[in-house]
Formats: sequence, C-alpha cells, structure tokens
Amino acid sequence: MKRYESFENPLASESFESRDDDQVSSASVRYGSALYDFTAGGDDELSLTAGEEVEIEDEVDGWFYVKKKRPGRDGKMAGLVPVLYVSQS
Repeated sequence: MKRYESFENPLASESFESRDDDQVSSASVRYGSALYDFTAGGDDELSLTAGEEVEIEDEVDGWFYVKKKRPGRDGKMAGLVPVLYVSQS
C-alpha cells in the first residue's frame, strides 16, 4: 500500500479507471468493515454505517481512502474515513 505524506486526497485528480501505473493488484486488495457510524464532514469524506463493508485503497495520515460496494444515501461510493473507524479483515 502506498502511503502519502500530506492530507491531500491522492486520487482527487484521477478516476479509478485511470490509475494504471499504481493500480492495486487483486492479490493486495484489502477489505474491512466499519466499526462505528461515521458522518462525512467534507466533500472528500465518505459516510459509513457500522457493519458496512468497504474496500481499502490507500492510507493517508490516519485516514483510509475506501470504496463501498453500493452507494450510500448521499450517492457517494468512495472517500476518506478515519482509520480507527474501520476494522481490516
């Protein structure tokens, strides 16, 4: 997994389809589930419900960039969530 030094969203200028140079291989894909409800406080954050399963893409300064299996109430499928709110499986 690639770690970033700043709080910048590492994927903000790219779509998931255009990440061919550092694409996560299927062997290194990590999954987790939300331990607690989390309400997004910004446009780059993702709201989660406790027990919801996610795919973990990257870690940035104590935050995971995750993807949901299906959109939440806000229609978002990817964003940042605090590391402590996700249990890795």
